[in-house]
Amino acid sequence: MSRFNAESRLLWAQTARELIGECYDYARPFIDKDYDGLDPFVRFVVAQLFIDCHLSSESALILVGAGKEWDADILNRAVMEGSYKLLYMLIGDASDLARKANEYWNILPKLASVRRSERAKGVLEAVADPDSVHWRPLREALLADAEITAARQGMNRSARKSLEEQWSFAGISRFFSTSDIERMQLLAHMAHGYGY
Repeated sequence: MSRFNAESRLLWAQTARELIGECYDYARPFIDKDYDGLDPFVRFVVAQLFIDCHLSSESALILVGAGKEWDADILNRAVMEGSYKLLYMLIGDASDLARKANEYWNILPKLASVRRSERAKGVLEAVADPDSVHWRPLREALLADAEITAARQGMNRSARKSLEEQWSFAGISRFFSTSDIERMQLLAHMAHGYGY
């Protein structure tokens, strides 16, 4: 049972939505601005991740207002992970930022598509009628061997695993906990519900 009655919960969620809307409006000019020394691709990736986190936050507050806190928590975890990734991406010099933006936007999604393909292949091998229309989405997720090779970009298994770990929530938390940047270690404590 919710600690708030429906009216107060809805008011709280609406107030929070207005607040994050104001924060977004304040941040928007900084997102849209070209900065000397900041690669336009990095700015684009950072803006997309920021916008994704904002929109998911709005969605979570809609769910909270409707009394669906459990459902909202799933989105809150995604927002927290996105926020961690955003901050992690912005630490370093220009070459670090460019490398991280490329890893996040280009490399990691391709590696994820290989994993999806492998899982889809496993399901299709296990079902009685893999050619059925019901399994079409899984067949569409399959990658050809050449596509898998291209997606892996010449990285061996160890390098792929290391990169994915580096970008995982636990990996970024460890980075924060050992950082020499003032107060950065405190961010690792936000991960108390995740464990690592």
